[in-house]
Amino acid sequence: MRRFFLFITLVLFIHLVSNAQSPETRSTNDLSFLDGEWLMNMTYSPDGNEPRTLEGTMTCNWVMDSSYIKCQYQLERSGKKDALNDVYFNYNIISGKYESIWMSSTWPVKVLLTGTMQNNEDSIKLETFAEFPIENGLTEYVKDVLIIKAGMENFQRKTYIRTSEEAEWRYHSLEKASKTSVEQLANKDQISGRTWRALGPGLSTTIRETSQIYISDRLALEYELDKQIIQNFLRYVLSYTQNQLSADKVTYRYPHYNRVAIEDDFQKLANEGLIEQADSLFATTDKGNQIMKSYWMLRRRQVQYYDYVSIDQLQTLYTVMSKVVKKARNLDNSYPNESIHARFLSRSKTFEDEHLAIKVSELLKEYTAFINDVSHYKYVQFPAQSSDKRWQNLALSPMASELMSATRNGRIYELSRCYNQSYWRQGQSRCDLAIDELINAGLVSKENESIRQTSLGDELSKAAEAFADRRRYQAWSDVTLFEYSSFVKILDWILANPVESFVPYPERHRRLIQSIGFSPNEDTIYFALPHREYLESQGVAVPSKTPRLAIYYATRTSGNWSDPQPIDFRAFDGFNAYEPTLSPDGQVMIFNSPRQLDGSPVEDRGPNNLWYSEKRDGKWQQPKYLQNINSREYEESYSTLTRDGELIYLQESKLNGESVFTLLSTQFKGEKTKKGKPTGLGYAVGDPWVARDGSYIIYTKFDSNDWLNTCDLYYSFRDGKGWTEPKKMPGINGKRSDYAVAISPDEKWFYYRRRGRFLKFPFQPILEKMKANE
Repeated sequence: MRRFFLFITLVLFIHLVSNAQSPETRSTNDLSFLDGEWLMNMTYSPDGNEPRTLEGTMTCNWVMDSSYIKCQYQLERSGKKDALNDVYFNYNIISGKYESIWMSSTWPVKVLLTGTMQNNEDSIKLETFAEFPIENGLTEYVKDVLIIKAGMENFQRKTYIRTSEEAEWRYHSLEKASKTSVEQLANKDQISGRTWRALGPGLSTTIRETSQIYISDRLALEYELDKQIIQNFLRYVLSYTQNQLSADKVTYRYPHYNRVAIEDDFQKLANEGLIEQADSLFATTDKGNQIMKSYWMLRRRQVQYYDYVSIDQLQTLYTVMSKVVKKARNLDNSYPNESIHARFLSRSKTFEDEHLAIKVSELLKEYTAFINDVSHYKYVQFPAQSSDKRWQNLALSPMASELMSATRNGRIYELSRCYNQSYWRQGQSRCDLAIDELINAGLVSKENESIRQTSLGDELSKAAEAFADRRRYQAWSDVTLFEYSSFVKILDWILANPVESFVPYPERHRRLIQSIGFSPNEDTIYFALPHREYLESQGVAVPSKTPRLAIYYATRTSGNWSDPQPIDFRAFDGFNAYEPTLSPDGQVMIFNSPRQLDGSPVEDRGPNNLWYSEKRDGKWQQPKYLQNINSREYEESYSTLTRDGELIYLQESKLNGESVFTLLSTQFKGEKTKKGKPTGLGYAVGDPWVARDGSYIIYTKFDSNDWLNTCDLYYSFRDGKGWTEPKKMPGINGKRSDYAVAISPDEKWFYYRRRGRFLKFPFQPILEKMKANE
């Protein structure tokens, strides 16, 4: 046995010595580029039908006497706790391989991946592999590829998985990391096109990717058209105003498109009756216009699935924009703004009353399209305007220019992408001609089935990028006046009026119904959910007598809301319950329900009436009926309570044979609460919210004949005679219905509904305007 140990020791010693004497000494120091703070973007199933993206941070530092690099991930998940991953990286001197050991809060296994590192001229590539048994005798394989470019500020990691029963790898996840935040870029003295690309398109893409509506699929189904027809129609019509569509304009903007193919597309669209020729141009027909209207309706519906655009993002955008414009003013005015002007004017009226996310997304799309127009031909424009004689006679075809852009910053470009991208409409022969053109110019080299730039190509790319940046600034110098009258001024307004969507649960079956209520410290929220729909989504068998709506609650931790849970009292056994309101001390809940009285037959149920429950020892008690307030003929609903116990509620009555609603006031005394007296705030009102100290009230007024479209929010202050003359809420009401107010206990946030979705707005500026208007 001793001889065996001596033999093993000798082998290890020889291995260590041979490694120490190797001309290429490897160690964990090779992975030192991971050390530091990273902004993370993790997308699962990136090439699937429903990719899921998480964002967060990764912090890496040396541990265990600098033998390992430990990286801690924290990725935010909507409605759930953050996903926490710990990863240890090192170089194993025994096996001669690099290792990563993964431990996850959301993955029930620990995984050890081992592999090799390849140092290229401009990047580092770390490839690791793992296999481990899973159930039923299967083995799972994991392949991980991490690439970090020169500069060490950004890396991406792709993970592929398969089982022993699968022949092909599945693209499991894509991780993107950046050490340099947009805010840091914005504060640099010299702003480049990189800043705009990092911020503008990134924010726009983030907004759009949160959508769960696939518009082209919906339109194809609705109008019984081929999906490709719909996609071509949207591509061409959205790129240009509807009365300026022509093959010339398309080929100018997209030089890699084949003109014959474009004209063929136009003919197919005309055959379907979507466009018609008018002289040398095409215009959309009535059918095409209807499809566009449907498109914008679907775009408006997308906002249901947006969480919100953070004010921090917009503040950064504003900072960048201001610096770009300031710099642009010092440059020559040499580029017309007709393109952006026409596109913006054709679109602006469409979304002027839209939610913040729609506005910002559309504005970014317009302006980034304009900037892209300016810089699209940098490899064509640059040689003619260059003072460097090496480039003056260089003439690249549009296709070669595209391939130069694809290989910029030293990246390797796989030729199969050029061959297989149908929208380039070129085919392998046209790609090969462009590649030969670049090779003959000495700008790229071919390596098997890929190309990459030579040192000369890198030099050209840097010069052309600098030229494109100057063109961007020149473009901004011309667009400044229009830009200040639209984009920056809209940002000014947004930053001064930072409305956000309040969507604690983006899933459809968790949509909040009507009003919300808060506990005193705002760590618990009460609301109604579509009860049957929610239970079905959880895989629960739903009895036939299950009500459509029920009251739920959720608690907040680390800024996120927990999964909703139904209130534990039996208030909605077989009957709807909704519109909960809490007393300021959180000990009383009043809500609506059309259920029958205890002991009464089911057929004896009335309209919506008010019920209340008291909290004792942390539990809500069986609800009781406010018998002196309620009637079995008319509706009593939607209540609000002050700190001193004043109860204001909504009561239905008849006026000239029509149902009308008024607000009544009384003192809440449990079952002994007496019927209220009119507040004098008028008819056709609803959804009251009274201040905790009773000093003001906010409620809805509407036209009884069209209440869905006419709801507006009004306010009134209490004076010695009662309530002051009601006035419209300042800076809140839009062209659509606004109703169902709730104000956070600290009066910091103002919540309300607009056309079925909750919005969130800072309340103190509103309250100051309300007082100033008195």
